[in-house]
Amino acid sequence: MNGPIIDPNMTIDWTNITYSITKVNTDSTGTLKFSNPVNFTWLKENYHYSWSDPNRGFFRVYWRDVDFYNNNQNKSLLEFDITDFGDDNMTINFTLTFD
Repeated sequence: MNGPIIDPNMTIDWTNITYSITKVNTDSTGTLKFSNPVNFTWLKENYHYSWSDPNRGFFRVYWRDVDFYNNNQNKSLLEFDITDFGDDNMTINFTLTFD
């Protein structure tokens, strides 16, 4: 190849994005909030949570019930169902299903 070498770190405007789950209610509904607006169009087209292969999803979630100290077992997330993409491009509402 001919031409100048392009350093992507110098030519791409990167934005660090973090997220937090701001709440999870007793009915397993919750809200995820990004630190900056994200491309929800891309996320809607590419998001998946594969409970058959949790390594392929965006999230790997475990929980411990009150019997953890007796059985020493982490429970796994079966479904992360996005119920609403907020108009601010920062907020996602969801419902969780655990085993």
